[in-house]
Amino acid sequence: MHIHLVIAHYQEDLSWLDDLLKGNNNLTYTIYSKGNSCIRPHIKLENRGRESDTFLRYIIDNYNNLPDLVAFLQGRPHASMEGELVAALLNYDNEKAYPLSQGVFPSCVNRCDWTDMPLKEFATKLFTNHSFDFNKQYMFLGGAEYLVRKEVLLRKSLEWWKYALKLHDEYLNYPGWQTGSPWMMERLWPLIWKYTDK
Repeated sequence: MHIHLVIAHYQEDLSWLDDLLKGNNNLTYTIYSKGNSCIRPHIKLENRGRESDTFLRYIIDNYNNLPDLVAFLQGRPHASMEGELVAALLNYDNEKAYPLSQGVFPSCVNRCDWTDMPLKEFATKLFTNHSFDFNKQYMFLGGAEYLVRKEVLLRKSLEWWKYALKLHDEYLNYPGWQTGSPWMMERLWPLIWKYTDK
């Protein structure tokens, strides 16, 4: 089972990657770096938009050539700090979007826990045609690290992913502390995996 790692890097120490790759020939990776310290082969990005900007750009750039499984990771994955990342990757149980760490929190689009965050407004624009109950509570993963099957990504058109990035840019610097699109996307990834615009 081949898994491609997409790593959203800034200044983090990437030595964990060597340990992860040892004896795991089924793993490949792409590093997107927004810092100046990465000595590994990488794609340089402007330092804006946190991990959600990186993940959206990877999906758009590779939409027509996506691997069967993509692991979206931080520069210092939450799971690797607890020695869980290898086990999580290798014990993937064929779910279509599998969380790679244990930091789950409740959220609700219509009753967002972060009062200054325009989550309902953003979600309504992002999901133009949907059957979600925005009053229903669901769980999101802090850090947004998931193992995702290709068909989950292809359930959304390339045009939709481009639209999502455009919307992400529009809400990037929303006034307030941690209220902009990266933090809203962190809460909305579970719905994004389920969404289809086709």
